Amino acid sequence: MQNHTNTSTLANNGELTFITIKVIPSDIQVTDWEFVREWATRLGVTLEELLKRILLAAVIGQLYAEKIPEL
Repeated sequence: MQNHTNTSTLANNGELTFITIKVIPSDIQVTDWEFVREWATRLGVTLEELLKRILLAAVIGQLYAEKIPEL
């Protein structure tokens, strides 16, 4: 598993800027990692994609709420 997520944004002047967020396994409790991995799997996206969605929602002041699909 990668231990970072890269996201990109456009700066005010139109230039592309990058933000790197490093998440290491000890940052999140084991049971929470299991939950997020299962959530990503059921959505059909990578763990990194789900974490990016959550982060981007937080940046704009929203909660990321997407129901975990039933199997």
